Amino acid sequence: KIMEAVTQLQGIVEAGGKVVTLQDGMVYDDDAMNSLQGLIISITIMSRANEESKTKAKRVREGWEGKRDKIRERIAQGKGGLITSRVPFCYKIKPDGFTLEVIPDAVEICRRVFRLVADGETFSGTAKKMNREQVPTPGAFCTWKSAKKGVAWTGHSVKQIINAEWPIGNFVSRKTGDRIEGYFPPIVEEELWAKARKVSAKNKPWGKGKGLGGG
Repeated sequence: KIMEAVTQLQGIVEAGGKVVTLQDGMVYDDDAMNSLQGLIISITIMSRANEESKTKAKRVREGWEGKRDKIRERIAQGKGGLITSRVPFCYKIKPDGFTLEVIPDAVEICRRVFRLVADGETFSGTAKKMNREQVPTPGAFCTWKSAKKGVAWTGHSVKQIINAEWPIGNFVSRKTGDRIEGYFPPIVEEELWAKARKVSAKNKPWGKGKGLGGG
């Protein structure tokens, strides 16, 4: 918002600071902000930046929507399709580059996480149990280069699995929140998925649970 940005700029200047815009080298200090010319220039630049930001966001959105619609069409035709090569740890990309196959060992681990949480175990309690039994972490199965090859389970990693929709087959864009159903092969029954999420919402996720690891 333009006026909000002007107010923030004014606050910086009133605190004794100076702001220099890289685009034109304009210096905004107390003198500049107290002149009509300086105020008009600052509003003009911020307005331009605001419009450029909106234009960029619109282009990104349109690009995503085009890709999303194309993927949905391919899925409806049974051809498959991928938006990104970074897939959850339970999947790997087939040689054709368009379809996914599940990793059985990873799938069983994922299902076990859901069963534990659905039975009342907390996120941290589930992680501790997995670590005690030396169960491989999600990073051990990820094929993309920047994947974190964690050596231990954490409550956060368990939470990420429980809160995700990919176990029931849905892709959800982090940028837009758009959902593509049927993108992933579902590996967890929706009833178990829903129960685990419901139980974890009522439970204290980082404290003692009511189930296997609870006190």
